Amino acid sequence: MRKAFLLLISFINGCGLLTLCYANLISIGTGNYRDLYFPVHSKAVYSYSQQIYYQNEINYKGKITKLSFRHYSGDFENTNHWCIYMGHTEKTEFNDTRDWIQINNLIQVFDGDVSNYLSEGWLTIPLTNQFDYNNNSNLVIAVVELTELSNDDNLYFNIYTKVNSPYTGIYYYGSNYPSLSYPSSMTGNYGCLNYICQIGLEIISPPGKPRLILPYNGEDNISITPTLSWDLPVTVDTAQGYKLFLKSEFEEEYTLYDQITIQSHNIMEPLDYETTYYWKVLAYNEGGEGPFSDEWHFITIEDPPLSLEINHFFAYISNINKVNLQWTSQTEINLSGYYILRSTNKDLSEAHIISPLINATNTSQPKTYSYTDYELNDSGIYYYWLQYNGLDGTIGFNGPIEVSYETILIPNSDILLITSLDNVYPNPFNPIAYIPYTLESKSEVKIYIYNARGQMIKTFDLGIQDKGHHRIIWDGIDEDGTLCSNGIYNVVMRAGRSSFQRKAVLKK
Repeated sequence: MRKAFLLLISFINGCGLLTLCYANLISIGTGNYRDLYFPVHSKAVYSYSQQIYYQNEINYKGKITKLSFRHYSGDFENTNHWCIYMGHTEKTEFNDTRDWIQINNLIQVFDGDVSNYLSEGWLTIPLTNQFDYNNNSNLVIAVVELTELSNDDNLYFNIYTKVNSPYTGIYYYGSNYPSLSYPSSMTGNYGCLNYICQIGLEIISPPGKPRLILPYNGEDNISITPTLSWDLPVTVDTAQGYKLFLKSEFEEEYTLYDQITIQSHNIMEPLDYETTYYWKVLAYNEGGEGPFSDEWHFITIEDPPLSLEINHFFAYISNINKVNLQWTSQTEINLSGYYILRSTNKDLSEAHIISPLINATNTSQPKTYSYTDYELNDSGIYYYWLQYNGLDGTIGFNGPIEVSYETILIPNSDILLITSLDNVYPNPFNPIAYIPYTLESKSEVKIYIYNARGQMIKTFDLGIQDKGHHRIIWDGIDEDGTLCSNGIYNVVMRAGRSSFQRKAVLKK
């Protein structure tokens, strides 16, 4: 047995990438012997043969794409229509002329005219249905000749004999159409022989085992958006793509993190701080998936502390008699944003969030923020707090600041209002969500809550509402009094003939 290797260059459709697939050209059998029984019998009207090739003669896993027979002499007149099957078998020989491998255990790989495939002494047939050889079992090749006429010339192919001369070939030929399910039931000629055809196989093997490069195995202080890289330990890139698997120390099973065509991947969605992550990679091509790489792990950096310096936090009455709150940060690090809280006394525990999340910019330069409280309708003393939220979930407070508010009647013409449904806050929420809205004129208002499946679970029939700023509270309870589950909810407001929509996320 001799083996040769061919480098096949192919283009990947749709992506414009040039990839190199490593195909193995395997030649099985040597010598100058010839015979006319395998793979077809040209003198007969019909013929059927099966031949067994051992795993140790092949020794490559992958897709068999071409099958070649070593041609000795003769043409293909009236012997050109072949139907070829392949299959795995644990059989090492045929015991007698009835010991056929069942056709339902085989896969058809070719059906057509073979006369145009002869070149330089080899009949090389491209398989229309590539066979996935497992490299564990022996390979059976079955050939049916279906041309309905006999050939006036003998068609010879080169044959070889295995060590110890087992009966590795079985054949039928005759004038009856071959019964592939029960070949021995036909009237004709049968035999088992201790020689079979010299053949060639083209197999596209799966890629080899990837080798992980960075981050080094066990390396710590790794960014939460690291770049993972690897390669293949061969001189030629045999992969069409790679599958990256990742899991944290808190997960039992790997998940497919991404599928890419290059030998590196930048993690865009931040990982958790101070966490051990395990990762591995496999490569794939037309021949299938190769083995996994070794499992490596890395440890992400420590969670940087929240850094915030607030220079000013104050309130004043605006020219439309609303409370305007303003603050300036000198520096922001690892901050998600701010909320405004309000109460009628100095007890923070009784204060409520009145604003949506005001996103932080996380800049080292001074940054001024502001928020206007449109919801005050009664005169009195009010207290405000500034809540700041870190990316790691930590929170802190500034305040309170005290505001003395007096109701003043302002002509409608001085107030420019636009009907709208404002952002729900906080978002995500637990246990309550504030749903603010504005009306440019007196309107009938209804607010509906829908779950992710589009089912209406809650209705607020608010009746006729005056122009101005308003707010309702939803406690996450549906119409039946049941606490809703975690998820995304659609908030729909109908004011007059207008409709508005926002999303709210319940996260317990």
